[in-house]
Parts: sequence; C-alpha cells; structure tokens
Amino acid sequence: MRVQLSSQVSEFLPVFNIFADDGNRSPVALDRAVCVVGRQEGTNLPLPAEHVSKVHAFIVREQGRVYLRDLASTNGVELNGAPVQEAGLSDADTLRIGSYTLRCASGFGAAKEIRGQLRYMPMDVPPPPPAELRKDDVSFPFPRDRHTMLIGRREGCDVRLDDPSVAPVHAILFEIDGRRYVHDFGAPGGTTVNGQPIHRTELNPGDALKIGEVGLRYEISDREPTPAEDFHRSEDSMDTTTPAELVDVEDSFAPALAWDSEIIDVEISVAPSPHFP
Repeated sequence: MRVQLSSQVSEFLPVFNIFADDGNRSPVALDRAVCVVGRQEGTNLPLPAEHVSKVHAFIVREQGRVYLRDLASTNGVELNGAPVQEAGLSDADTLRIGSYTLRCASGFGAAKEIRGQLRYMPMDVPPPPPAELRKDDVSFPFPRDRHTMLIGRREGCDVRLDDPSVAPVHAILFEIDGRRYVHDFGAPGGTTVNGQPIHRTELNPGDALKIGEVGLRYEISDREPTPAEDFHRSEDSMDTTTPAELVDVEDSFAPALAWDSEIIDVEISVAPSPHFP
C-alpha cells in the first residue's frame, strides 16, 4: 500500500529511503512500533535478495528513539560502514542489509552524546529495572546499556538454547517505552507465556516462558548488570583493504509467518511556501 505523506508528517514518522544494488524502491515509513526486516514473505519490511536472511533485523520505534537489532544474520548489519549488533538510529544514518542500503531520511531524531557515548533514549520514560531470564540454576541477565535479548540456537544469540525444539532465531525480548516485551518469530516450536501461545506480549516479573520445549522464567534482578560488549568490531579485527564478501544465505528455518502487514510505501509531498503579495 502506498500512502502520500506531507513533509510535515514525515518529520515525525520515521522514513527510510531504500536503494537496492539492482535498483531503487519506494521509501517506507515506520508506521508501527515493531518492524521485522528480512527476505521471508510476511515480514514487515521484506527485502528479497539472496544475501538477506529470512529474518535479518528487528527495528523498534518509541518515544524519542528508534533502534535496531541484528538477528544473528549471516551477513550482519552495518551502520555508517561499521558492523553492529544493536544500535540507535538517527537522521542521515545509513544501514547496509545484504544488498540493500537504507538511509534514515527523516523522523529518526538526532543522537545525543552523554559521557562520550551515544544514547537514544525516550523522553521522560525511565528505563525498566535490571532483569534476567532463569533456566534452572543458570541466569541470563540483560547486559547494561542493551535493549534486546535474542533467544535461539544460532551463534550470536544472547541466550543460546541447544534443544531441537528451539529455532536458530526463535524469539526476542525487547524494551519499548520503559517496558519489556517478548516477540516470537513464528518458530515451529512456538513460544508461550504462562501457558498461553503468544506472538508478542508484555512481560511481568515471574512470568514463565516456554521457548519450544525449554522453560525459562523472567525475573527482576537484584544484581548489577554487566556491561554489554562493544557492538562494533575493533579496527584491528577488520580488513580495511577489501570489503567483506557477502555470503549466499541458506536458512534452515523457514518460519510460518502470520505477522502484521507490511509497513507502508510512501510518497512525500512538499507543501508550497505561502506567498504574500
């Protein structure tokens, strides 16, 4: 669906300009709080190309912040030329996802620097308290300064569950407006909260999650969370002579998606300047 937006509205609704290596496509607007990006039909922002994973990235829009999480994809996500795992987005940022370039055209806001680090926080909304997932005697705390926790079998997931009922990329916990939610990616084994199958739902302390056949519990933590790893590779670990070669993606997991509709294609109209005699 294509919608015409005024230039005034486009300043508040985040808009991506999208450029594919084999041609351009219409800009899209983030008209919802959560957007799944990937090659699979049924994602909110489908990017059909062999270098894009079926579920490749997860974008969250809230008050004063838009942020992205790479979903342990084969070829990763680059922000302004550097690989990232999780990052806030601001106007004029450029994302590289497989063979697509996404430019943050408008509505993302400006990054603010606090103590030498970039922060993308919603206005007047306190962050959720420290929390963790527990499995028997093992705990998986939310790292400090992180807003997501990815669950699955694949390397790159924050919570790796080596169980055949768990998909390579199964579910994600994420923050929005000071609350935490869990989102299931349509894995065959499914996700339940307190015995109820879910697609996406808010989490409360003490909630019992089941990822496939693996039980977890969401609890508020009284421990200080550990710092998150640097999401950018160090310069020493990067080959600066030749660009990394993209790998053709063969995802063993093909989710049966029944998600929200695609985000809208947009045309931005510029209102004429008033003329005074």
